[in-house]
Amino acid sequence: MAEALSAPVVSRSVPAVELADVSFRYPRAAAPILRDVSLRIPAGTSVALMGANGTGKTTLLRLMAGLVAPTSGTVRTAAGRVGYIPQQVGLVGRLSVEENVLHGALSRAGAWQALTNRFSDADRSRARRAIEDVGLAGREEEPVARLSGGQRRRVAIARALVQEPELLLADEFLANLDVAKAAELLDLARSLQRSGVTVVLAMHDLVLAKGAVDRIAFLRDGTIGAVVPSGHVTAEQVRWYLGHA
Repeated sequence: MAEALSAPVVSRSVPAVELADVSFRYPRAAAPILRDVSLRIPAGTSVALMGANGTGKTTLLRLMAGLVAPTSGTVRTAAGRVGYIPQQVGLVGRLSVEENVLHGALSRAGAWQALTNRFSDADRSRARRAIEDVGLAGREEEPVARLSGGQRRRVAIARALVQEPELLLADEFLANLDVAKAAELLDLARSLQRSGVTVVLAMHDLVLAKGAVDRIAFLRDGTIGAVVPSGHVTAEQVRWYLGHA
């Protein structure tokens, strides 16, 4: 893999994201999906959010990305640029790999450039470098619809990389992949972290998470029950995570 896109050198004593007593309730919902969540993620580290469906992982990522505001509490994001990969990745199947990746540059492009698909040479250079970084060099002109699920997730990562993020948020981007393909994407996430990017992944697979991130945050019933180093997960924490305690 080519050298990952650069990110600023940051001190791990500085939080990239900090949530304090955050609750979130969707309109007309009977109960909040998140309740009094506090979480501090130092810059340059990686965290896996672990929890069953409906525990609030996606909402927590969306709060960190600034896509929704908390019902109460505060969310502080020190990272200047945030890359967000939704669970359904949001690619356009009829467009090429490069065209999809260039959509990550829309925040820098003017309205006319975006509407006419006339991106700058610098944006196109960033896109091709990102495509190389995720291992898809030579497939720039291939329609995304022809790619496998794992390859599409690589395109989604490349699209996020074009934004040159300081914080990368990915929602279940390993879903429905076999172990080998999932491990390849986690290797890519680790490479990004080594370049200085703060990485937050919503995941289900505890075994994969333990070998891929610095810390694991366990969610259940809209709360965070524990945040622990990935190599020091206890049986009691696993039972809590699985809902057996």
